[in-house]
Amino acid sequence: MRKPSTKTAIVYLQDHTWIMREKKRLFRETKQPLTVPAFLHDFVFIPRQNGHPPPDEVIEWYSVPEGPCNHLNGTWTHLTGGSLEQAMGFGWMAAVHPEDLARIQPVMDAAMPLKKPYTYEFRLRLANGEYRWMRCQGVPHYAADGTFLGYRGTAQPLP
Repeated sequence: MRKPSTKTAIVYLQDHTWIMREKKRLFRETKQPLTVPAFLHDFVFIPRQNGHPPPDEVIEWYSVPEGPCNHLNGTWTHLTGGSLEQAMGFGWMAAVHPEDLARIQPVMDAAMPLKKPYTYEFRLRLANGEYRWMRCQGVPHYAADGTFLGYRGTAQPLP
């Protein structure tokens, strides 16, 4: 697996040895001890299922506190053929199967005011017009001072 190099990263749950190595590396660079919760704060965890999807099939996203998406990685364009600009805000919903929108919107609406994690499955329209089942996981993201920054999450193909 390609190891992330940015502050926010996807970490597969079985890669706990990498987490500990990365924690030590950050300590060497910053000379400040990191508690495990603070260290893990900027990571999105993805459980492995019979291996894991290739990194170029995992969509990483962030939202602002009010809910709209303000970041998607390049995998969005790779899978959907749509532009990142069009997907910002709630534009990404245009690529969700219409039957799934009515089911996933209440999941997000229930979790966001309470700042709770959420998970749902949906069909994503791919660049070739076909649909692929995906699992979306969103977790609340906070600044070091406790300020709610929005959600961070992933959407990954189901096996």
